[in-house]
Amino acid sequence: MIEADATLIVALGKLTGGSRFTWKVAGKHRRPVLVAELYRFSQENAADKAREWLKIAGASVLNVAGPRASKETTVYQETYDLLGMIFAA
Repeated sequence: MIEADATLIVALGKLTGGSRFTWKVAGKHRRPVLVAELYRFSQENAADKAREWLKIAGASVLNVAGPRASKETTVYQETYDLLGMIFAA
């Protein structure tokens, strides 16, 4: 994470555990961080916001974080779909 230029955290609810820790560390190291709140916004809206954020951040190496699949069974597919939307445009 420290080697990344920016961090995208996929959130299906309130940040907890490793996702919350990642958010704190990114802030501590002054790395841009965006929380894609998929529980509040559509994937399309989150993808649009993330594309704009990536342009502004000028990131070439992106760290992607989120909850464990063992706790959020849909997180892998939702993250995969979100990244596809972000980078397909």
